[in-house]
Amino acid sequence: MTTIVTVGGMTVYSAAVPDAGGVMRAFSILKGWEGGGPVKGQSLERAQSDGAFAERAFRAGRTIVLGGVTECPTRALAAAEALSLSALLGDGSFGDFVVDDPDMVTLRSSVRHGIEPMVEWDNHYMIEWQFGFLAPDPLRYGDWVTASTGFLVVSGGLRFPLYSDGDGADLGALDYGVSSTTGTLTLTNPGTATTPIQHVIAGPVDADGFDIINTATGRRLTYQGSIPTGSSLVLDGRTGAVLLDGQSERGTLLTSRDWPVCAAGASVSLFFRYRGGIADGTLTSSLAPAYR
Repeated sequence: MTTIVTVGGMTVYSAAVPDAGGVMRAFSILKGWEGGGPVKGQSLERAQSDGAFAERAFRAGRTIVLGGVTECPTRALAAAEALSLSALLGDGSFGDFVVDDPDMVTLRSSVRHGIEPMVEWDNHYMIEWQFGFLAPDPLRYGDWVTASTGFLVVSGGLRFPLYSDGDGADLGALDYGVSSTTGTLTLTNPGTATTPIQHVIAGPVDADGFDIINTATGRRLTYQGSIPTGSSLVLDGRTGAVLLDGQSERGTLLTSRDWPVCAAGASVSLFFRYRGGIADGTLTSSLAPAYR
């Protein structure tokens, strides 16, 4: 079984796998991916007593070391590969670090360089490289889980004449019409850590806005503003961002900010309630299962 690591557009393998051009990229070092980041927390020794006063411990950012070898069939390809490796996340930006192990859940983290990268070309066909990446968020995340709902709409009911569609057409069975929309959705986090939730609300919603209510706790997000037809509002539980159409800040209209989260191995149910007269909006909520 081959494990695949992708970072900053570069893909490497736990076993040498040549690409269409004959270039083979294999990693032999992957440290810091399993387990958690360093523990941070203070403690003060008790005077003239056993033990210590200690606060809760948290995790610091995760350091990930990835090292290996690239082998090329020609010197020209090796020269180009060396340049590409040197430029990997070279502008200091963040990129996704993804580990796809066939026996585990595919997990990802957002990383940047944490230490000086090492790229050594032998001036022929082989390049040795090693990178130390910093993931400020020590958690690793799986693929997004998504659910959608409209506002609560009560509809349906037994149609008369019986065994018809209500307009006289014989159906040969009882017809209860269109099912009601409950206005609720449920998300499940199969991971090992609590994870935030992102919400996208598609208009139209009138100026009275809407609530997103955690049905278990009653805590809510309340937005008091309109969303035009064709527009969408993003409520990002990770960053706290409130953006209309991806660019217009609307944070002042989010008057209640009890951001829902989903605990490890648990589910959360959310109720999408409109506060005004237009009930055509749609809520799509998503979470990335989190793993320590």
